[in-house]
Amino acid sequence: EAARAGFAPERDAQLAVGRPGFITAWNKAAADLAELLQGRRVVLNKSYWATHDDSGQDLTARFPVELHNSTLRHMYTTLERALDCSVIDYPADLQVADSQHRWGLSPFHYTSPYYEHFLARLTEVTS
Repeated sequence: EAARAGFAPERDAQLAVGRPGFITAWNKAAADLAELLQGRRVVLNKSYWATHDDSGQDLTARFPVELHNSTLRHMYTTLERALDCSVIDYPADLQVADSQHRWGLSPFHYTSPYYEHFLARLTEVTS
């Protein structure tokens, strides 16, 4: 998406998940964000990458699922500790990638029940 918007920094200039300095930079940004959000209503969408798709295909060999999920666990824990927020969690049986997703197979393009769960939980926590 960034490239389509015209943003094309040198690859080495990007601070990507798993690269040295990423967690340190993210922790600082999260602390700044938490300070800005104090006293505001926040809903944390605690979404993890799927390990498999709806046909049963294992995605962990094709995508760095565990790297991203372990990083996300850290991120969500940090934000939950720093913020008074509502949390949307997902049962494991909903964390399934859609093999026919309109934007292609990816560990974060889920099947319809996942999104239905999100909408139902968002309605609950914001009512």
